Amino acid sequence: MKKSFTLLLSFMSLHIFSQTYYPFRTDSATWTIVEYGYGTLPPETGTWHFGLGGDTVIDSYTYTKIYCNWGSLGTINPEPVFNIQTATLYGMFREDSTKKVWFRQALDTAAYIYYDFNLNLGDTFCFHSEPSGVLCHQVYLVDSILINGNYRRQIHFQYGGQEEVWVEGIGSLYDNWIGDWSFIGNIEWTLNCYREHNFHMYGTCNYPTSISEQNKETTSPGIFPNPVTDRLNVRMNSGEETEIIFYDIESRRLFSSCFTYSISINTERFLKGIYIYEIREHSGLIHKGKIVK
Repeated sequence: MKKSFTLLLSFMSLHIFSQTYYPFRTDSATWTIVEYGYGTLPPETGTWHFGLGGDTVIDSYTYTKIYCNWGSLGTINPEPVFNIQTATLYGMFREDSTKKVWFRQALDTAAYIYYDFNLNLGDTFCFHSEPSGVLCHQVYLVDSILINGNYRRQIHFQYGGQEEVWVEGIGSLYDNWIGDWSFIGNIEWTLNCYREHNFHMYGTCNYPTSISEQNKETTSPGIFPNPVTDRLNVRMNSGEETEIIFYDIESRRLFSSCFTYSISINTERFLKGIYIYEIREHSGLIHKGKIVK
């Protein structure tokens, strides 16, 4: 009887403890996303660093600003960790009293609901944009994860063999503030490292930080700026005849152009979003990556 009573108290303690709500940090949080492109063997990677940097008021609401050291597939982020001195404004978020998290990217004119931590099993959430074309998904599981000695609530979605998981106070364990999880293609994102006050809270934190010794320094293209403004500059070191091809996020070919050494491309006609590029050299060497506008 005493053992049963002890087990009951332990269960009640865990249940009550897990009901503690963990809101998003409004300072000190930094995180790293690793992007994987499975069009090559081994998969290409890209590393993105994010961090928070103060508040701003829009339409009488206070938003926390998110900054980013941008990454792209097949290239190495020049920053080994988040560096707000070289980061650019990525977007802003706010969390309301109903546990909804509103987000707007830097150039957006309105905010939309990015997370809703008031969801329960069987509820449906409609995502803002999903390349698969399926926006609304049902919660199939709600459970908890132990982080830094505390249990935080998790919300799970599934579609077409893919999974999305939200954790209170952290966000997605995959495409945290970037990318998509419900898509048709060969790209995916993973939350590799999450810290608060520089304290490791989640992830392996083993993201790529250097280029392997394959003379990549002389063969990798220079593509800038990224994010793109009205022109995209591409530079190559090889001097070979080269073709650059652009695709949308669903891998539909948009246009291509041939050049030698360098080219400046007018991108005014590009809509805001993520684009995939592929550079083909005459020797057969192929470089792939992403740009953001």
